[in-house]
Amino acid sequence: MPTVEQLMKNIGEKKDKRNRYAGPTTFMGEEIGQDMSPNSIVRDIMSLNEATQFSSILQIGWAGSGKTTMAEMFAHMIHTKDENWAIHWMGANELREIENVLNGLAKAQKHFIVFDDVSNALRSVSSQRRAKIFEVLTQGRHITNYSKLIIFSIIHYTNAIEKSVRAQNLYYLYTSSSLAEETNLMKLIEGDKRAIQQYKKFKKAFSRMMKTKKFELKIGPNNYKNFKRDKPFRVALAVDFESAHIFLSTKLSCAKCSRKRVSKFLHPKDIVKSLQTYTSKTGVQALAYYLATSKSKIEILPTRLQKSLKFVQAIFSEYETDWDQLAVEIQKTRGGELPKRAYMQKKLFDKHLKDLKAKGIDRRVDEIKETPKDKEISDGIKDLFK
Repeated sequence: MPTVEQLMKNIGEKKDKRNRYAGPTTFMGEEIGQDMSPNSIVRDIMSLNEATQFSSILQIGWAGSGKTTMAEMFAHMIHTKDENWAIHWMGANELREIENVLNGLAKAQKHFIVFDDVSNALRSVSSQRRAKIFEVLTQGRHITNYSKLIIFSIIHYTNAIEKSVRAQNLYYLYTSSSLAEETNLMKLIEGDKRAIQQYKKFKKAFSRMMKTKKFELKIGPNNYKNFKRDKPFRVALAVDFESAHIFLSTKLSCAKCSRKRVSKFLHPKDIVKSLQTYTSKTGVQALAYYLATSKSKIEILPTRLQKSLKFVQAIFSEYETDWDQLAVEIQKTRGGELPKRAYMQKKLFDKHLKDLKAKGIDRRVDEIKETPKDKEISDGIKDLFK
């Protein structure tokens, strides 16, 4: 298999051929510079992913500078080119529990993962755990049975994520410029005169954009154009293995890829009532375990069980084991016998599930709020363990 450097060289040669035309092109109905379209970045991401099954991108910028909007744009452009890409929005907790995340993905599929706002997410874990997370990230395609993975990590400044994680990124995408971040960026492009020139142009355009809501860019030979912020673009900077270039970011998303996407929403009260009707006490217990292990709502469990779960998580944050043998050892504590098989009445199962799904409504993720009544229901789950 060719090395990343060789692959990027091949991509770079394709870039050279594309860049022979120096005139403007069209994106989002606007005339822009040939190399300012994010399409070239999308092509690079997908080209490398085709060869290695893994592409990692780091997005860096101030709060409110458009990082999440840019991630939505790339997610949308990629899944509209190939509808088989599933889009996942995650955060710091999921990054710290990356093994569970990858193991929970559909196998041998295409997954676009955005770790949104993960600045300093790994500072609270041990050095051994950080090394393990890096190992999992680099071997993600093996864990997911050779799924194709594209990972976008969003942070506020370069050093907000560990060097080992930064080292595997194909692109650094900047949505803002600052004096503090300039030192880190210059280390990436040191000695590359064209890249430094592009950065200076980006810095000037970004400053104008934030101060006056306008910025000017050269879109062709002797051809300059004035843009208005967010109508429809913002200026950004892409840095890869070879050089750096200015590009334009815009709002581009749909229900499938939006961070605040529309999804089917079930009221917590309906979920609990349905489980109590169908499986009585065990169903709600299973729901509590799901919240604790999959949604980081460990407080839903009784205090003793919380302590035990945290102890177990601490063990497997640093160690692997033979999971099949572990299941055998657990069974030995129960007398060595397997639990009696529970026969499920499929018609009853389907009926309860259908009735519950019928109560689902379309809600935007950002509209979902916990009400006092929801908290009362949540607290009541603990009583079922007594």
